[in-house]
Amino acid sequence: MNNSSEIIKRIEEINEFIRHKNIEEADKKLDSLFNDIDVVEINGHGRVYDFANELEFILFCQNMEKQVNISWTRNFISELYYLKAVIYFEKRMYNESIKEINNAFKWNPNSGKMYLELLENYIRLNDFHNFEVYFNKAKEIILEPVEVSMLYRKYAYFCIEQKKHELAYNILRYSFLIFPRKENEDEIEYLSKMVGIKLRNIPDIGVVKYIRDEGLEYEANDKIISTYLTVIKNLEEALKKEKSKDRKLYLYEKLVHYYNNVYIFKTDKDIHEGLMSIIKEYINFRKESGETK
Repeated sequence: MNNSSEIIKRIEEINEFIRHKNIEEADKKLDSLFNDIDVVEINGHGRVYDFANELEFILFCQNMEKQVNISWTRNFISELYYLKAVIYFEKRMYNESIKEINNAFKWNPNSGKMYLELLENYIRLNDFHNFEVYFNKAKEIILEPVEVSMLYRKYAYFCIEQKKHELAYNILRYSFLIFPRKENEDEIEYLSKMVGIKLRNIPDIGVVKYIRDEGLEYEANDKIISTYLTVIKNLEEALKKEKSKDRKLYLYEKLVHYYNNVYIFKTDKDIHEGLMSIIKEYINFRKESGETK
């Protein structure tokens, strides 16, 4: 079975079982789905990978050390291994979960959420060495600012477990500069209760210096920036040729999202001008299309 819509439907069903902690039923459904998907590891174009989007694919190509033939086919195999890892994690079988994530990496080595799940296992195993190794690897491939913020929150959580409260507190505040999330506020509130003092959650310039001195400052590497700019250029070319109104709206929304992301990673004048330009185009297109008054 290679019907994408049917696979997505069944994955959503499995996720629903996991959310409701019906782990055994989720496991059965997942095994059934594994059996129903036709797995092709090599096709006429080369080794098959299961990237979730074009950003992951292009970043992978940029990171390749030598020229080899590869193929990108969304077969969801990496997603199934990821779900298996989540199920093992819920069963507190952390080493088994790590093995399944490594299986997922064989199909998609550039998945941010898989790195986040991997790090959660190392937290539970109290394995700070491997946590730090994969934390640093994740910083090199994570493409969504919200996931970078989540990455730092996991580092802060590990620090809390090790009773490094000052470091944890500053990391949580720093993560607000990357991408503000309610979960980080909750973690600071938890820290406040632990130390018996109401802690501020708003970052300031002192936080940046603290994180820099600890060697933890985040800076997107050139390949991440280049990946975004390559995809943006491709989308802009596609937009010029597109005739469908719905498809154009989709492309505009994707461009706004990607421009916003890359501007968070690199506050460059040209990127800012590109962001402002595409937002104006998007607003005008929606008005002309009757999408807004």
